[in-house]
Amino acid sequence: MSGKNESKSKNIKNVLLEQINNKEINLIKGEKIMKCDTCHWKMSSGRCQRGQSPNGCSEYMLDPALRRAMEQEAEERKHQEWLRTEAGQKWQAEEKRKKEEERLERERKEREHQEWLASEEGQKWQAKEKQRRKNRKVILIILSILFGSLGVDRFFAGRIGLGIGKFILVALALPLMLLDFLTGIAFLIMMVNQTWWLIDVILAFVGGQKDSHGNYIDGK
Repeated sequence: MSGKNESKSKNIKNVLLEQINNKEINLIKGEKIMKCDTCHWKMSSGRCQRGQSPNGCSEYMLDPALRRAMEQEAEERKHQEWLRTEAGQKWQAEEKRKKEEERLERERKEREHQEWLASEEGQKWQAKEKQRRKNRKVILIILSILFGSLGVDRFFAGRIGLGIGKFILVALALPLMLLDFLTGIAFLIMMVNQTWWLIDVILAFVGGQKDSHGNYIDGK
C-alpha cells in the first residue's frame, strides 16, 4: 500500500515539475521555486538551474554564445509584450495595411501588363521578340558547328568563362603537336575539346545551352 502511495506521490511531483516553466511560484515540499530575474529560468533555493551558480545566472552569463541567446530571448519577449500594447497594435495594423496596398499595386501592374500584351502594340512586340529568339538560336547553332572548338558559341551566349576554357584547350594542344614526344598529350587534349564541341552542338540544336542570365536559348 505504501508503495502505491509513493508511486502516486512521484507522479504528482513529476507533473508539478513539468508545470514549473509556466508558473512564477510553485511550492514543492515547502521549497520556494521561482524564475531567475536575469534569465527567467527556473530557480530553486536561490540557485539558477540554468547556470547552477549561487549568484543567479552569473556563471551562465560568462558564456558569450549562451549570453547572446539569452539576450535574443529577452528581446523577443520585449517585442511580444510591445506588440500587445496599443502602440504595437497600431503598428501591426499599419504594417498589414501597407502589405495589402503593395499586393493590390502588384496586381494592378500585372493587369496593366497583361492588357498591354493583348493590345496591338503588345502583339507586335511579342512577335518581334519571338523572331529574335529564333534568330538567336540559329546563330548559336551555326557558331557551334563552325567555331565551337574555339569557344565562340559560348562567347556569343555570354558564358565567357566556358568560352575561354575551350579556347585554352586548343591553344595548349596546337604547340604540343609540334613536339614528337608530346603528341600523345596533345591528342588527348584535342579529344576532350572535340567531345566538348560535339556536346555543345547537340545542346544548341535541342535548345539546351544557357545564356549569362541562366535562360535557355531554345528559340521559344
